[in-house]
Amino acid sequence: MSKLPNVKGKISYISSKARQENLYAVYETTDRKFWTELARCNQEEFKKSGTEGTCIEARELIIALPESFVDYEPDKLLKLFTEYFKQNYGVYLPTKKIGKNNPKAEQIKTHNQYRTMWNQTVDRALISGVPER
Repeated sequence: MSKLPNVKGKISYISSKARQENLYAVYETTDRKFWTELARCNQEEFKKSGTEGTCIEARELIIALPESFVDYEPDKLLKLFTEYFKQNYGVYLPTKKIGKNNPKAEQIKTHNQYRTMWNQTVDRALISGVPER
């Protein structure tokens, strides 16, 4: 899983047929306005945290497919993978990084503990076969 410091730039790159070289297929799961809003919100949270360095706006998951998959229709295969991933892993809550000398460090730490407990509960439910809905 890769860190993405520039979500809008990555989306622009991925969606540009002129700039792509080895892209198998593209499947958009949401409106592009969402990515702009996500980037803005993450940048704001990063600034509030007082953390130094580069803001990680999102993460990217690249999946290597078996060579035999080239026989399948790319758009249908990508949609199948994406929907499966969203159905099985789309309920996790991310934790936030705590910057040095952050006045809200204790609050963020508490929220992260709740998020971790939630994610562990989701893990147990998925392993046990509990339906998502």
